[in-house]
Amino acid sequence: MGIWFASGRALDDLCQPFAPVVRELKADPPSLVGGEWDTLEGKVAKVLLGDQLSRSCFRGSAEAFSYDPIARQLVRELVSAQEIEATLTLPAAILYLLPWALAHSEDLADLERACEVIDMAIKAYPDFKLFEGRNKQAVNQHRQVLQKFGRYPQRNTDFGRPSTQAELAWLADKDNLPTWAGGKLPFDRPI
Repeated sequence: MGIWFASGRALDDLCQPFAPVVRELKADPPSLVGGEWDTLEGKVAKVLLGDQLSRSCFRGSAEAFSYDPIARQLVRELVSAQEIEATLTLPAAILYLLPWALAHSEDLADLERACEVIDMAIKAYPDFKLFEGRNKQAVNQHRQVLQKFGRYPQRNTDFGRPSTQAELAWLADKDNLPTWAGGKLPFDRPI
């Protein structure tokens, strides 16, 4: 699973051939529909394209995050009352990745829902300790950042938005900046 939480030129190069497929998520008319794309596994594949591969394919640009709404909507479908029972039969390693489409949102309500999804996964796989540990703790760090700033400051450059002095100070303090934001603070430590 480390590939999904890594970054760097080697990973970006590995993901680059998938850029055209990621872009198909926004095709008009839609192309990733019907057949296998509408199955449980197909929806999960689209979540991974929109939430994970997009970040490596388009790193350093707003396009890296432009597929997030699509991935979030797919996760909402997968955890809806109509689909949750089937979704919870997915392998634990796949369930581990689904909450991130919600946690990458800059809307606190989505992070609350991500925590609910993690709690459901914990019940489905009580022996898979990464749900209770890394996943829940890292989502809590994301929530703390949103509560403090209302957005993820490390994205400001990619979005072309100005940073506040408080955000710049936070981004410069690498010892207290989470690893997922480019710092050294482990996921299990509060912001």
